[in-house]
Parts: sequence; structure tokens; C-alpha cells
Amino acid sequence: MLLKQRKYGYIDMFILSLRTSPFYTVFELVVTIFNALIPTFSIFITANFITNAIAVYNEEAHISAVYTSVGLLTGIILYNEVAGTVMKLVGARRAIFYRKRLTPLILERHAKLDYKHIENSKTADLINRVCPPLADNVWRMYEQILDVLNLIIYIIGIMLTLFAQIWWVALFLLVLSIPIMYVATKAGQSSYNADREMSKID
Repeated sequence: MLLKQRKYGYIDMFILSLRTSPFYTVFELVVTIFNALIPTFSIFITANFITNAIAVYNEEAHISAVYTSVGLLTGIILYNEVAGTVMKLVGARRAIFYRKRLTPLILERHAKLDYKHIENSKTADLINRVCPPLADNVWRMYEQILDVLNLIIYIIGIMLTLFAQIWWVALFLLVLSIPIMYVATKAGQSSYNADREMSKID
């Protein structure tokens, strides 16, 4: 049974999606990690290409030395062009699957609600904010986790790359990112509070 708890935490944001569809959950996780690593890979591949290209220009290496770098860069470019379209198709299939799986569950819960909860403005506002559409909300919650994971991997990759070359730039960016993250968190809280107030007007 997917909906058996009264309260859900951050771990449940992952578990709910995993129980709904292990395939789409794991697939999206793998794609997210790969996308987060691409910028770091691109830096090293580009650096390798430049190094080999200079060596070829100075006649210190054969032209074949750049083939691997060119092939990898071409692969990344093709992936960036194609991945968006493919993920849209996968996302459409996933949305249909999640709605088929989760919509009957929430409709069943709604059908069992006492009418007094519908009449009560506080519970009605809560239901309006939290419940519909459940299938989309479950996936959005999981996407939030993936976004955080993507950001962490991306930042660590770039920071490690910079730190290996120019350590003080990496340290400066790390210190600068702390207040930015704090402001972003506060902005997110304010946005949710605004949505909560708007539900009363709705």
C-alpha cells in the first residue's frame, strides 16, 4: 500500500516514487547523475583536446592523438541535443503510468472522507494544497531530490576541478555560494507561504 502514513518526510519523497515505479525512479536517477557529471567531463576532455592539438601543431604528436577527444566532445554535443527530446517522451510515458497507478488511490481516499472535512475551510484548504494532483506531486517531490543531487554533484565536480588548478578561486566560489543558498532557501519558503495563502482565495 503506497498511502499508509499520516506524515511523510524527505526519505518518503524518494520511497513513494520508487514504490510507484522502480524503473522510472532509477532511470531518472541515473540520467540526473550523468547530466551532473557532464560539465566536469567536458572540462577535462576539452583540456585534453587542446593539449593534444598543440602537440600536433608543434609536430610532437600524430593527428590521431586528437581523435578520442573529438569523438567524446561530439558525443556530448549529440547527447545534449537528443537527450531533451528523449526525456520528454519518457516523461510523457511516466506521467501516464503514475496517473494510472496513483489517481485511483487518492480518489478512494477522497471517497472515504466525511463530508464535514469538505465543509471545514481549514481542511478543505489543506486538501486543495496537498492532494490534487497526487501523481504529479509525487513525481515533483522526487524531482526536487534529484535537483538537489544534481546541484551537489555539479558543484563538487567543478570545485574539485578548480581546486586542482586554482585553489583560491574554488575557495572563493564556495564561500560565495553559502549566502546565495541561504537566500534561495528563504525565497522557497516565502513562495510556499504565498501558495498556502492563495489556496484560501482559490
